Amino acid sequence: MTIFRPLGIAAGLFLLATPSLGFIANDAEDTFNDGLEALRRGRQEEALASFQKVLAMDLSNEEAYELWKNTDAEIWLEMLSQEGDLNLVTMRLMSMAKAQVNERRDDADAIRELLRAATGNDVVARMAAIRSLSSDHGEYAVQYMLPSIGDQASPDRRVMVMNILTTMGDEVVLPLCAALDAPDAFLRRNVAVVLGYIADPRAAAFLARLSEGDADEGVRQQAAKALAACGGTKSAEFGFLALGNLYHQASPKVLRPDQYSKVVWSFSGGGLQSTEVPRYLYAQELSKVAFYNALRVSSASGPALAGLARVYASQMQLIADRQANGLEVGGEAAQARAGLLAVAASGTGAVDAGLTRSVNDGDQMAAIGLCRAVQQGLAVAGDGLNLALSKGDAGLRCEAALALVAQANASGTAVSDAAVAALGEAVGRRISRVAAVIDANAARSASIAAALTAEGVLVNTFATGASGLASVYKVPGLDAIIVADSLPDLTTHQVLTELAASSRFGDTPVLVVAANTELAEELYGDRTAGILNGDDVSAVREAMSESLGRDREYADALSRRSAKALGALAARGQNVTAARAGLTDALRNDRPDDVVIPALEALGSVGGKGEAAAVAALCADDAASDAVREAAAMSCAAMFSRGVAGTDSLDALHGVVSSDASLAVRGAAAAALGRLQLSDEMRAELLRLVRVNVGE
Repeated sequence: MTIFRPLGIAAGLFLLATPSLGFIANDAEDTFNDGLEALRRGRQEEALASFQKVLAMDLSNEEAYELWKNTDAEIWLEMLSQEGDLNLVTMRLMSMAKAQVNERRDDADAIRELLRAATGNDVVARMAAIRSLSSDHGEYAVQYMLPSIGDQASPDRRVMVMNILTTMGDEVVLPLCAALDAPDAFLRRNVAVVLGYIADPRAAAFLARLSEGDADEGVRQQAAKALAACGGTKSAEFGFLALGNLYHQASPKVLRPDQYSKVVWSFSGGGLQSTEVPRYLYAQELSKVAFYNALRVSSASGPALAGLARVYASQMQLIADRQANGLEVGGEAAQARAGLLAVAASGTGAVDAGLTRSVNDGDQMAAIGLCRAVQQGLAVAGDGLNLALSKGDAGLRCEAALALVAQANASGTAVSDAAVAALGEAVGRRISRVAAVIDANAARSASIAAALTAEGVLVNTFATGASGLASVYKVPGLDAIIVADSLPDLTTHQVLTELAASSRFGDTPVLVVAANTELAEELYGDRTAGILNGDDVSAVREAMSESLGRDREYADALSRRSAKALGALAARGQNVTAARAGLTDALRNDRPDDVVIPALEALGSVGGKGEAAAVAALCADDAASDAVREAAAMSCAAMFSRGVAGTDSLDALHGVVSSDASLAVRGAAAAALGRLQLSDEMRAELLRLVRVNVGE
């Protein structure tokens, strides 16, 4: 059997080229040709600048396709052979070109007609049909080809169809991997043959599963050969775990921008089945496929269970975040609820291990989701929660503390001082601005982070474009994103384009930090909120909105939940002294009433003379709401009952009683003073004041 190995990404794309489809802007074409000429003369930096200018022209995918189609394959291969930024720019242009042919459809009649032409005698018609199968239908064509490659009675057609699939390359890998579950051994064997010739590493774990345990010896042998061609793996379980983690991270090693699809494939009912998936959940769905396959080959795989816990938790948070942005989620809301149950079903060990890995990986979205599952009583965790409490950022520490409180309430045990302190921190924290820096230059990134931190900004840093893009969605409340002009894995243009396409960052200022600010201004000036020169962050400060926006609502919600939790802990006798500083800070900040009132309730059980004075001052503040002033008086009453009082607090409350405040506030202040050990003369004076002020 002769199967033709594809020539690689570039050459494979050229096989799909079609006659000129339209007009491309002259300036883009001229600039591109300038870059080619510079490259021919060995002037790489000049060539790179030209190609970057082409990307900065914000070409449509169709225009990029025209550039690609009208340039010889040898030239693209030469560009791909370059290192560093030149290679990245080339890959970006090619991925944009490929995206032009990526709106594929599942049209059975059209696909079958093309397959007839692709396996006919007319060579020209065959090539045209193959191009159409790839550009118009892609992965959807696989399901209609499987009968042919499993047909032992028609060897010539079988070989032709296998050659077509091989030519189509990486776009057919995922449905072919699903087809390895077919009950027909002959079909499984031939699918493995095709995957071996495509040699895509994403197929390695699936082929390892067959080579290790397929019932048919021929399938095992062919799968082993194909596995070697795909790069091999230590074992099927190891391969699936690695694949699941890479998909969970949306790593470009397994999921380039042009490889996103609208469907996930499985094999059931005698054929391939596609399930529609929204783009923002696509990577997580593929991750689930990998982790479930890891369990399939090793039912006791703890890492697979932990991986699934992380994936389901991430999906829950992604869906919740989309809802918070006012976007439609449809049936995904039910999927989020089912995900919560899946996290619970994964077991205590998996939740704890998943939380530990999430914290260590900086995967906030998964870590928060797992903490919330514990908060709702659907899961239990131990070391992972304590790790989140000690290593997480401010928001994650609070989520972990709330989870620990939920577990303590369920078991009737005490909560650690560290958890109480984290809740107090959340209650009293002045809402900070948050920024992300995506820069491989470690010294520059650290310098920018230090400069922003000195101005009270919380900073997250990422060393690659891929890790930055994957992680910014997992950091609640970004107020600014800073992207370097040179990254090791993606072009700056690509990162800017991805951010601009996301509804999440529509109002978030994105800035570029550059070694050559003049060139960066020319390339990115109209697409960014500013260009940074080194660690001068003045442009960041100017770009940040005066309003904290919707993302800050998350921090306020944490404050409310923390205040209520502390109030409840104090009510059941838990010592919440560790939260005293944060609780007091809540009185000094401009915080909503539903944060301040529970904080006052908790302070009543732990406050000292200093806190009593601050609470009494709040009771006397006629700018505060009556509900807060009344709660402040009752908090003073609780402190006075414990023998805590001072001249400042007494004078403040005495002034409230004799003021024109509402009857409820004056009455509460009087009740607080009534808790004190007063002389008969002082108590009589207090009663006289009350009588006068109620108009008797």
